[in-house]
Amino acid sequence: MKVAEAARNEQWYFTQSRLAAVRVGDVKFQLLGQPGGWFGPTVQLGWPLLYNLRLDPFERMGISPGESMMAMENYYGQEFWRKSPLS
Repeated sequence: MKVAEAARNEQWYFTQSRLAAVRVGDVKFQLLGQPGGWFGPTVQLGWPLLYNLRLDPFERMGISPGESMMAMENYYGQEFWRKSPLS
């Protein structure tokens, strides 16, 4: 069974009336966090978290407690400029 492609390339995620994340293709920019899950408080992040959902479908790259952030920071430094939705 073949799945039809969506008409849009981007998705906008909102938490109540605030923009929480933007997905463009396989890349997701997360602007707000909810560390306690859906029913926990919303936290404004200092910078957007960036995920490649094809490579990291569970959005776990370098953000778990006790895990090194170097992988995510390295990715930001080398690849962030390519992922801007404005380019």
